[in-house]
Amino acid sequence: MPGTRVRRRTAHRERRRAARRHALLAVASAVVAIGAAAGLIDAGHEDGRTTARPEPTPPPVLQPFPAVPTTRTPPTPTATPPS
Repeated sequence: MPGTRVRRRTAHRERRRAARRHALLAVASAVVAIGAAAGLIDAGHEDGRTTARPEPTPPPVLQPFPAVPTTRTPPTPTATPPS
């Protein structure tokens, strides 16, 4: 069984780790809250928008493919005159 000093040191380390985890959780929550608030505020200011808005584009027109023969004719061999 570990001594009293080792148990106290282990307990102290665990408390410090837990405090660090809680601090990081608090910072992450604050960042999320600030980002959400900024997004809501920005969404409310539609009049003074300085960015481009996408314009609707017409749907693409599909063209038929050019006609291609379905059967292939074998190339005619060229006869070379015997020399």
